[in-house]
Amino acid sequence: MESCGDRPVDGEQATEQGDTRTFPPPATGEVLHFGSAGAEVARVTAVLKEGERVTGTLATPRGAPQAVWTVTVPADEPVTAIEFAGRDGKTIKRIAPRPLTVPEATAKPVGDTVRMPAKLEAGLYETPGRTLIWKLGGQAVGLHHLDGARTPLGMGGDRRNAELREHGKRWFGITGEETARVALVFADGTSVSAATRPDPWKLGGLRMFAGTQERTGDLYAEGFTIVGYGEDGAELWREKHDPAR
Repeated sequence: MESCGDRPVDGEQATEQGDTRTFPPPATGEVLHFGSAGAEVARVTAVLKEGERVTGTLATPRGAPQAVWTVTVPADEPVTAIEFAGRDGKTIKRIAPRPLTVPEATAKPVGDTVRMPAKLEAGLYETPGRTLIWKLGGQAVGLHHLDGARTPLGMGGDRRNAELREHGKRWFGITGEETARVALVFADGTSVSAATRPDPWKLGGLRMFAGTQERTGDLYAEGFTIVGYGEDGAELWREKHDPAR
């Protein structure tokens, strides 16, 4: 979700006008922060959570009263501040990025959260609808919007056997309550699998799974197949995902 500011820029030394953050943030990729800056600003820098600093750019379009600044940072590196310095190197303004306004970012869990494999944690949240949010080290890495009036995997009449999410080398998601194990088969035929766990919130109709894989390529770009098995080991369903184009 992109955030955009609507604050006036005339007469201010610098303003933050928006960014390209999404919720949850991806494991890879970049986020662009941008805004305006007056003539006295000579340098813009993003300060990351761990203290690292990333220098941005300043450009003044022809006829514009102020410059446009941008800073590009890794998507998994939270920005704690944007600093603006003058030609003497002294900081003249410091802005804290505005928090994301999506309800999932500030929602509180309903009941206990569940520790899952791959150091993941799953929790049920009211956002205000019910949402299953996966977290790693306290940071959201994936989610499923659940609808109490319909089976979570069959919304809108489109029956799905599983909802798969990924974050780096972690893969996780939800499947039907009859599925005991889920296998992820890569384009070269190799595979990994994960046992499913019951829904502790008694929503009904779903089980959760999580695991790790050691591949570094883009799962959706390469294509994959996801397969579900019952308690007796028999294959229940199979979904092939062709390479994304």
